[in-house]
Amino acid sequence: MTKPHFQESIENLQTIAENLSPAPSLNSYLSVKTKILEIVSAIPIEQKTRIAIISTFSIQPLDLCLILESAKQGIALEVYVGEYNQIFQETYQLDSGLNQFKPDAVFYFCQFDRLIPHKGVSAIDKPDIEELNKKILDLYHQFRNHHNSLFVFSNFIIPISFPYSNLPSDDLSQSLNNFNQKFNLNFQNLENACVFDLENLAQFHGKGNITHPLLKFSSDLYFSEGFMVEVGKKLATVITSYKSKAKKCLVLDCDNTLWGGIVGESGIDGIRLSDTGPGSEFYELQKRIKSLYNRGVILALNSKNNMTDVLEVLQKHPYMLLKEKDFASIQVNWENKAENMITIANDLNIGLDSMLFLDDDPIQRKLVRDLLPEVKVVELPKNPVTYFQIVQTLTDFETIRLTDEDKKRGLSYAAQKERKVLASKSESFDEYLKSLNTVIEINPADTKEIARLSQLCQRTNQFNLSTKRYTESELKDYLNSSDKKIFSLKSKDIFGDDGIVGLGIVNVDDSTEWKLDSFLVSCRVLGRNIENAFIDYISRMGLKSSVTVLKAEYLPTAKNSQIKTFFERVNFIKKTEQNHKIEFELELTNYKRRTFPGIQVVEN
Repeated sequence: MTKPHFQESIENLQTIAENLSPAPSLNSYLSVKTKILEIVSAIPIEQKTRIAIISTFSIQPLDLCLILESAKQGIALEVYVGEYNQIFQETYQLDSGLNQFKPDAVFYFCQFDRLIPHKGVSAIDKPDIEELNKKILDLYHQFRNHHNSLFVFSNFIIPISFPYSNLPSDDLSQSLNNFNQKFNLNFQNLENACVFDLENLAQFHGKGNITHPLLKFSSDLYFSEGFMVEVGKKLATVITSYKSKAKKCLVLDCDNTLWGGIVGESGIDGIRLSDTGPGSEFYELQKRIKSLYNRGVILALNSKNNMTDVLEVLQKHPYMLLKEKDFASIQVNWENKAENMITIANDLNIGLDSMLFLDDDPIQRKLVRDLLPEVKVVELPKNPVTYFQIVQTLTDFETIRLTDEDKKRGLSYAAQKERKVLASKSESFDEYLKSLNTVIEINPADTKEIARLSQLCQRTNQFNLSTKRYTESELKDYLNSSDKKIFSLKSKDIFGDDGIVGLGIVNVDDSTEWKLDSFLVSCRVLGRNIENAFIDYISRMGLKSSVTVLKAEYLPTAKNSQIKTFFERVNFIKKTEQNHKIEFELELTNYKRRTFPGIQVVEN
């Protein structure tokens, strides 16, 4: 099949971006500016993500950095940069460039002293803080009046007045630090909004390097050239997450990656792994990996090794922070590592493009990269002392918001391994399902569930009828709509609580017909009749509302073919097929409730 012209343009954009040096400078970005803008202008606007940057200071060429960093993930951007220091005009005036642009996401960068009348280095007093909070929230609500887009506001960089002084930080620094902390908490309660942690990035980059005095005082360019590039990279991680391009699984080698030495030759006492001295570099690496695990990143092992040797380290080594239970899939054998990678993907029911591979051996890295180009392979230096920094600066696993389900993902996959053990011991599949004692709860969605349901929209690719990506604001609007119904699905069993794992959105604008706008279920719970019980519930709700036909329009992607098979299996009839879209129908007039072994359905 011939690729659409715009897809070739996006791939060309991606190639140019990837061919820049691993640590590109602003000059390297500028060197390809003409070519980049030429390619971007040729891509149809509907194939581009529309991003707006609004600031109280000069911000260009941040737009170019952002375009190139996003291109590395195959995302084409149309970027609008607001008028200089016109954040209120841009937001409040209906005919402003921002409001006419209609962005998919907007990023605000503001200096606190341009939002409130404040001078000097004295503390921000309570009235100032209240005014600052009010102005930011007013901006959010005014923007929200016109757009359902993602709203991102940068926190404030805390100034360091006298870096060589032994005296405590001045009052201004302390009060700004307190404000940032409260500001982060406040934003967690806003729909489709997040904080851009500029202060944290400035700390990592070094606050002495974030501003160039000549540029600051001559052109009001607040960011230095080097820091501009870092901000562009961080902005791109937000967009990557927003566009469902974030990775899900970190796949790790063992010998000379998680610890020093070869355990099969040296034994558990001979490997280098400690909290101090030789081996502490691997301990530091594991600390960073554990942090990713706690944020919902799936971990897996892919190692040429003896399983008994590796398990002994995981279970018994006193400085092994990562334990057997932390790994959702363990492929430790002497097989081809590319084949192991495919096994891991199948084991976890995720795509290869959701995986990132960390291995010290350049031969194994090349093998996986050549045979499985969908997998991102991280280049590692010979000396492992910087491995922890490489993992610390990975931008592939970022998420806009951390939900309860994210925090429990590691436990959820550990429970999945226990289910597989139980399945292997059961005499039949029905016996296995009955022994799980699964309880699913299906309800009309409420506002407390919106953040997680939106996240499911953004991140679920395989078992997803339409792959429509709804924001929190859009889903909230649907809650109050008379022609939409939203259903949430929760699941738990004897091994644990998976939380919210499914979403159904139904168009009910016809009194006798319902049409599934969206139907999706997390891959973690597939294959246990949970998805069957979910569609059965929606069918019965339609029947109770005197609906005679339930329709479902399947929009195929490279990943969601299994949901087409599912609808055929649960007796939906294919009515039309046009432009690769398939419309299914289920006759409800004589529909009978279905029961499923081992599943208790709690419904409202």
